[in-house]
Amino acid sequence: MEKQTKIDQLSTVPQNGSGRLMEISQLNRGGTTEMILAQVQSPAIEEAFIVRPAAMADVEEAVELFDACSITMIGKTEANLNEVRVEWLLPEFELESATRVVLTPAGKLVGYIEVWDIDDMPVRIWVWGRVHPDYEGLGIGTYLMEWAEQRARQAIDRVDDDLRVVMQS
Repeated sequence: MEKQTKIDQLSTVPQNGSGRLMEISQLNRGGTTEMILAQVQSPAIEEAFIVRPAAMADVEEAVELFDACSITMIGKTEANLNEVRVEWLLPEFELESATRVVLTPAGKLVGYIEVWDIDDMPVRIWVWGRVHPDYEGLGIGTYLMEWAEQRARQAIDRVDDDLRVVMQS
């Protein structure tokens, strides 16, 4: 089975005057490492974004993002800084492998996704994400969901062959 490791680097490559979101991946095949550059399917994107795992230093800005989305969707804030901090600090939840944030070149957090597969037998994988309302329609949400799907597939190896794994968002 091939093991693919993402390199968390996203850059804009000009094409006909507009940028395209590009992802660089590293694929390990039997000890041989190949670099893969693939275009992420998204509308024309005129600025580069930085994609990386969330870090505890991001928690306040992440809550601000969650609240901006809540205000747009339901007219009020819902996120609680202490609750998010507690979730991120759970020993079985690894920010490095279970989350991704999207930042503008200026460092503004505009996208977030998390994958919860912490059960011993992760047959139901929970995925939750947000894109800042001002950045919707740029392909950020699509990119994050594609990452989450690939990340969720890693749980299949931990489930008995006769069981079905479901990704729920």
